[in-house]
Amino acid sequence: MAFCTKCGVQNQDEARFCKGCGAKMPGRAAAQPVTDDAARREAEEAAKQQAEEAAKQQAEEAAKRQAEEAAKQQADEAAKQQAEDEEAATRRAEEAAKLQAAEAAKRQADEAAKRQAEEAAKRQADEAAKRQA
Repeated sequence: MAFCTKCGVQNQDEARFCKGCGAKMPGRAAAQPVTDDAARREAEEAAKQQAEEAAKQQAEEAAKRQAEEAAKQQADEAAKQQAEDEEAATRRAEEAAKLQAAEAAKRQADEAAKRQAEEAAKRQADEAAKRQA
């Protein structure tokens, strides 16, 4: 295997042009006589391989960008959902606190009314006892 002196890509020993960058491979002309058609085909093949590599790289970059965008969107949605959940939990806690306060106020009012009724009943009983005596 031979390596391109321009880009470092590994090529076949008999290659006249680099499959990575299309540059002419050094020292190949004397080793093997090649017709212009063969050189053209080899150059076309190298160019085709280079185009395929570029297309593959572009596809990989596009896939990477899509994955990053999807991950960002998922993170944004998760953060939004968490904020909504926290807001709902805060509302529920506030409602529970209001209910507890209302229940406590009702108990206090009931106890005050009960004391007043007991005091009124005691006064009436005391007045009735006074009248009888």
